[in-house]
Amino acid sequence: MNGQRATTALLVAFAALLVGSTALGLVLTQPVIVQLPPAVNPGGPSAAGMDVPLFPAPLEIQTTYTGDALKIRQDGTGDGLTVFDGSTVEATFGASTFTFANPLDMSAAIISNIGNAGTDFTSAGGLSLTDDLDMTADPILNIGNAGTDFLTNGGLTLANAEIITTGGLTVTNGGIIVTEDGVDTNGTPLYLGADRGAYLDESSDDIIQTILATGSGLFRIITGNLSVGNGTPTQAQNGEDAYVEGKLEIDELAYLDGGAQTPAGTAQGIGFESWVPATVITSTNGALWTIPGSQKWLIKGVFCNVTTNFDCTGDDCQLIIGDDTDTDGYLVLADATLQAADTEGTGWPAGWQGFAAATIGAFLDGITTGFPQVAAQTIDIDIRDVSAGTDPTAGAATCYLRYTRFE
Repeated sequence: MNGQRATTALLVAFAALLVGSTALGLVLTQPVIVQLPPAVNPGGPSAAGMDVPLFPAPLEIQTTYTGDALKIRQDGTGDGLTVFDGSTVEATFGASTFTFANPLDMSAAIISNIGNAGTDFTSAGGLSLTDDLDMTADPILNIGNAGTDFLTNGGLTLANAEIITTGGLTVTNGGIIVTEDGVDTNGTPLYLGADRGAYLDESSDDIIQTILATGSGLFRIITGNLSVGNGTPTQAQNGEDAYVEGKLEIDELAYLDGGAQTPAGTAQGIGFESWVPATVITSTNGALWTIPGSQKWLIKGVFCNVTTNFDCTGDDCQLIIGDDTDTDGYLVLADATLQAADTEGTGWPAGWQGFAAATIGAFLDGITTGFPQVAAQTIDIDIRDVSAGTDPTAGAATCYLRYTRFE
């Protein structure tokens, strides 16, 4: 006990020298070693021994020594340093563990520059979080430099921050969810798959390319449609369909298993043959089809399928189709051929007209290649009761224009 009192007196004198009523500085040029007996508990209550009085002012130690400024050596089994708030233990520092009674406030970025030249953040037992890791004030910076990793099995939530990594980012479960600014690869490829066999890359500014490792690789849309441009398709897209608002260029051969269909008057592909229908009733007169001035067509045939008999007072109905240079240049149908049961030849389908020489107009008569229309033009129809000069009293048909655009 006398040794304890002597040590205590020494500490009290040391405290008085250092502190007094105001904070003083002590400049040390040689190490100062204070050895405490096991029963002395400086700075806090102890039932086993004597206490060293608390310093009434801050304790400051100044030294020009280039090594450690303060060393605490613990040869026993307890903690090397215990921090009290009054009689409450706030933290203990042992040989290999730090224990905090309250949460560690990292809002002031107290762990910075992890990963720089020889600095690591290492935990043999992992980093266990019972709540979210709040990184709104950037408390952990520069993870990933030179051989450092940040591993978490429970997830990582960033409320207002970026993840910038030079060594890659691996997520084994859970995926990555980005709610605001998106994912910026900073000019590096975005790999898909563990073997990096497929990836997206910006080959140059605003040019995105998809790279597949093998020639048999596929870029596939399993469900849904492909649309290029902001136009509106005229055909319904209901799954596995595609729409291109602008031009579509194919350098190699194109296989159209289902055929090709283009509406009249639009920019059809040159060389494609089109069949364009038009409904005809007793009062139908004027333009059935219009050829734009920017296009040239080769007319290969004009046909009509009579579905309802045309009736006229004197049984002299007439249907002619041509243009403004020859009003019956493509098709000439008299009353007998405007009946639904009429056939142009033995075994020919009933009601179909425009295949036999007797009904073909001068433009197509004897021509096998077709009749060229090379300027803006309309192909017109005229239906009338010849003797009465009026429309027929009954009748209906569907007429077809067969053509190929060649320019």
